[in-house]
Amino acid sequence: MVAGRIAAGILAAVMAAGFAQAQTPAPPAPGERETAFLSGRVNDCAGCMLEGADLQRRELKGANLERAILGAANLYLANLEGANLKGADLEGANLSRANVRGTDLSEATLTRANLYLTDGTGANFRGAYGVETILIRARLQRATFEDAKLIDSDFRNASVGGTVFRNAYLGGSRFDQVNLGRLDMRGANLEVADLPFATMRGTNLEGANLKDADLYGADLTGANLARTNLTNARLQGATTIDTVFDGATMVDTVMPDGEVRVAP
Repeated sequence: MVAGRIAAGILAAVMAAGFAQAQTPAPPAPGERETAFLSGRVNDCAGCMLEGADLQRRELKGANLERAILGAANLYLANLEGANLKGADLEGANLSRANVRGTDLSEATLTRANLYLTDGTGANFRGAYGVETILIRARLQRATFEDAKLIDSDFRNASVGGTVFRNAYLGGSRFDQVNLGRLDMRGANLEVADLPFATMRGTNLEGANLKDADLYGADLTGANLARTNLTNARLQGATTIDTVFDGATMVDTVMPDGEVRVAP
């Protein structure tokens, strides 16, 4: 009888445990969210591990990929308009020809990411970080790169009308023949940047660092270079009509006429 009661108690305990298990959903298996996202069932994959994912031509408008790991992912021609990629890791990702209009890429990692011909109109790159980021021929009108750090990056032939580069670190980056006219570049660090033949008419560069920058043949008509650091910069052939140089540091600066200014 005692043995029977013990057996009954064990059976009751097992049944109760089974009922409790049925009532409490099991935690999602590792990779379940990623699988659902990759299959197109969901558009929210914040923090997901999507390294190397093939997302080319995918419809991802408004997707939530905040802090997602997308290193080396293929996003060629993907539609990411208005998506949340804040803090996402896009190192080595292919975003060529992708639509990132109005996309939040603030604090994203863009090292060696390819944004060739990407449409980033109105995108938010505030605080983004990247080394050797490719932005050749990208459409970046009215985007903001405020406080971004894009080292040795390539903006050649990019469209940047109305874009904000205030306090951005752009050291060693290339802006060959880019129209930077009337932009807000106050406090930007353009040390060793390539700006030959760049159009900077009316651009506000107050307090910017242009040390060792190449501004050969640049159009600086009406630009504000007050308090800029032009040490070792090359201004040879540059147009400086109505350019403001108040308080600028000019040591070993190559002036528009080719003469080297050796004293402040």
